[in-house]
Amino acid sequence: MQLHTSSGFIDLVNTPTLGIGEMMGEDMLDRYVIMPLENHTANPWIIMAARSVANPARSFANMMALKPPWTRETRLGIFGKNHALRKELVQEYKEGESGAPFGPHTAAERASMNAAVNPDADKARPLEAPIELNAYAVYESFLGGGSCMGGGGAGAIPALGSTRSSPLTPSKV
Repeated sequence: MQLHTSSGFIDLVNTPTLGIGEMMGEDMLDRYVIMPLENHTANPWIIMAARSVANPARSFANMMALKPPWTRETRLGIFGKNHALRKELVQEYKEGESGAPFGPHTAAERASMNAAVNPDADKARPLEAPIELNAYAVYESFLGGGSCMGGGGAGAIPALGSTRSSPLTPSKV
């Protein structure tokens, strides 16, 4: 018989693992089901239902922000002027005049978009991070009973002109 409640396997392992699994599942549904659906139809009721049902966490977050559950910050709205624009984009895509308006895009389209946003993307990047951060957790159990949980962290910024080697960056040999 257990005399006190304890945070065990369910709280410490299942909750974050299943939560991350649910988030990844919703993102996969968004990318591989909802986006292709949006690329093939401009029907606002179908889009509204798909966005609300397939992404319950995002939909609930939108409701808590006093927005409609089907709102997506990264995509066009589904009513009014946005609906007319959405109909045009979907029609052009169906006729082969343009790429997928709402992603996922082909590799060539992604390369073109990345080049437009960041023309220096093909230049070499420095191997060293400008700052290093380290965080850790500490748990202590005492002989007389009781326990303590805490944590800490450390950070470092390199001095000007220094050459350094750390676990976060490859060493220069």
